[in-house]
Amino acid sequence: MLVFFFSQKGKELRGQNGKFLSESESTRDRKFEKAIVQKGYNQAKHRLENQKYSLQHSIHKERTDIFLIKGIQAIEYTNENMGY
Repeated sequence: MLVFFFSQKGKELRGQNGKFLSESESTRDRKFEKAIVQKGYNQAKHRLENQKYSLQHSIHKERTDIFLIKGIQAIEYTNENMGY
């Protein structure tokens, strides 16, 4: 994790080691920090999508199970009433 400090006198940007950062270093560090945030966002997004598909699969499986149970009950009812 990158940490930045601002000096009170000149408001210069300092890196984690306390040295002054040049403009290119500062920009590079911000880009790096932004990339880390973007990566975390993408991972969270994929995790949620996987949970969504897992839930959809569970719901579909549950509906299929209910359909099979209803079908079995209908067959049993028919067999009882038909004398099988």
